[in-house]
Amino acid sequence: MENKKTHGQLPQTDNHSLQAHPFSDVAIRRKPRWRDYTAFVLSSGGARGALQVGALQALMERGETPDVIVGTSIGSWNGAVLALDPTLQGVESLIKVWRGLTTNRVMLGWESPLPTVTPTFAGALVVAAIRRVTMGYPSLYSDAGLRQVYSNHLSGARFEDTQVPFRAIASNLTNGGITVFGHGPMELALLASAAIPGVFPPVRIAGQILVDGGALESASIDTAIQMGARRIFVLDAGYDVTTELEEALVSLLNRAPRNGHQPNAHALAVILERTATMMGRFQLDHAIQHVPAGIETHVIRPAASMNEATLDFDHAASWIDLAYHHAAEYLDATLPRRTAHYHIPATTEAADAADAAEQVTSAAG
Repeated sequence: MENKKTHGQLPQTDNHSLQAHPFSDVAIRRKPRWRDYTAFVLSSGGARGALQVGALQALMERGETPDVIVGTSIGSWNGAVLALDPTLQGVESLIKVWRGLTTNRVMLGWESPLPTVTPTFAGALVVAAIRRVTMGYPSLYSDAGLRQVYSNHLSGARFEDTQVPFRAIASNLTNGGITVFGHGPMELALLASAAIPGVFPPVRIAGQILVDGGALESASIDTAIQMGARRIFVLDAGYDVTTELEEALVSLLNRAPRNGHQPNAHALAVILERTATMMGRFQLDHAIQHVPAGIETHVIRPAASMNEATLDFDHAASWIDLAYHHAAEYLDATLPRRTAHYHIPATTEAADAADAAEQVTSAAG
């Protein structure tokens, strides 16, 4: 079934506490549909979004900067921060955000005053989930933690504040298609984009019910192309397929010790997680295979351990480092080293034309 795409328009607000950082005076002006008009497309992946941050650092250090950014699920949150300040300084700010995240804060909306004891915290997650299920809520956890993260780091942000065009992708349960957000306040759009079905609650916007964009499109390459991108870097935070990951999956299913350690994840959770990420991988690979000729495409896909779950935010620091080295190796082997530069969005006239073309294309879909 072909996905329908709509453009999200959120209510206006005067809350405007966050300000974007201006670009450097040294600027290169590029226009949509030029050969080097570059998009960063950030995939879904939960806590593995930390992998995108390490890859972004490697990209920026090598002079690769975005003209447009498209994000799905956790990729939309990373994309929002980067779009407000699409420079190496902005990536460094994003690294600080991730190093400050914990699973407690994101999943439950609170931080223990004592050092985290894994069994105790796991019990808290289970109790919270059981309580919400028995009370008839549509998700195991509330979005209180996500709202706190937004309030702490993106409060008042609007799509119009960004230094480069930015789009956030959500799945629309009402019309069965994709909704692309690019105007108005970001908060509800980002919550919808990251509303993992069954984990976080759906979000209602203008009579529509929306959930995680990764349910239908783990990384929206089509949206980047419609915005005029002719050079695309896809930062995939899903699983890579390796022998080590397959061995870990078998060990979990057998509940067998591996390397002297008992499995630290429930087999049911791993199967559900692996199924979701497998679907995302299939969707993305299919989209990459159908990229039109003449569009330069790079996929940066750092591997991550099976035993570190999609909702385990406590491994962010190690994942950032892992992805940085993976992306640096790929970029140094694939692309010529560029002099670091920053560029500003295309002229208003060109940007308006790109938006108009995007809306026509989406309506036709």
